Amino acid sequence: LRPALSEEAHRQVELDLHRTIPQHKGTVAQNSEEVRTNILSALRRVLLAYAYRNSAVGYCQSMNFIAAHILLHMAEAPAFWLLTTLVEDILPSSYFERGMIGVRVDVGVCEDIIEELLPRLGKHLKKLDCYAFGLNGLLTQWLMTQFVTALPPETVGRVWDSLFYTEGERIIFRVVIALFRRIEKG
Repeated sequence: LRPALSEEAHRQVELDLHRTIPQHKGTVAQNSEEVRTNILSALRRVLLAYAYRNSAVGYCQSMNFIAAHILLHMAEAPAFWLLTTLVEDILPSSYFERGMIGVRVDVGVCEDIIEELLPRLGKHLKKLDCYAFGLNGLLTQWLMTQFVTALPPETVGRVWDSLFYTEGERIIFRVVIALFRRIEKG
């Protein structure tokens, strides 16, 4: 590895570690300081191991939420390999690379699907100019974190079961539509 990549990955992981745990209220956040420290240490090791493994991607913000959610369910080594499988085999290869082309494409697909399947909501969102600012940011966060920051942990587990075992990336679009249908019914 090039030392600059290593230093940047270390710096960014350290910045993001403590931002990660509050997303898991009711689980990690309420544990003892020793448990919290152990989980943060495991999260650090998984994220840095991935950055070293795949220098083309390195570390990307949002991987911390994905890896933390995985670590709630399994040990470090399997968590590392599950993160690797998600980033390298299931999601488009450019999801976590600089420029995040894969995410931007999927956000565009989601917007098109919303307009086609939920035309009333699509028109309302256009009228509010949501496509230019808010919707893009919201969808990007949902996709980059694979819904960890948007859904309860139990629901994320069910979505991920479909993501990893049956449907692959297609489930992402189905979840987005389901969430927007709930918003439309509001």
